[in-house]
Amino acid sequence: DLSKVLGPDAQLDAMRQVIAAYSRALGYVGVVSADKAETSAEHVETVDISVSELQAGTATDGVVVANLVRQIKAAAPDDLDDAIYVGMTSQDVIDTAWILQLRSGLTILRTRLSTVVDGLNNLDQKFGQNVMSGRTRMQLARPIKVSERIRAWRQPLEGHIRRLDQVQEDLLLSLIHI
Repeated sequence: DLSKVLGPDAQLDAMRQVIAAYSRALGYVGVVSADKAETSAEHVETVDISVSELQAGTATDGVVVANLVRQIKAAAPDDLDDAIYVGMTSQDVIDTAWILQLRSGLTILRTRLSTVVDGLNNLDQKFGQNVMSGRTRMQLARPIKVSERIRAWRQPLEGHIRRLDQVQEDLLLSLIHI
């Protein structure tokens, strides 16, 4: 559900994913060893984070990432310090995490719209050739097939699905430019 992928817990998870992925990337490009990068990433993903400290830190720093990184690094062995959040900015973390959350939210919306379109297609298959009264300005009009009415409902939804697909593609491409 959307509240789960866009809520504060999901935001924290997404920020941790971003920081962990960056640690892994540091290992991939040879800034740190692959083992150190993986150990750092696992630490980022599993360390206990105090939400009340995040709230207090955000009130002080103006952004959540500063306190999040402080907590992650404070709980990490000293030898991992050069593999956690080195070369990143808080904006990198926030923007990329937000895109990850939006991607998940768009997937949910697309699935829901597709379910409605599938239901309309089923109705069309079952009843589409039936004739019903058309309506115009709340008055009876010429008879139409049920399929015509269903098409009028389905077409805008199909357009929304296409636009969601494009937005999702654009979001993923924007990750490259961050």
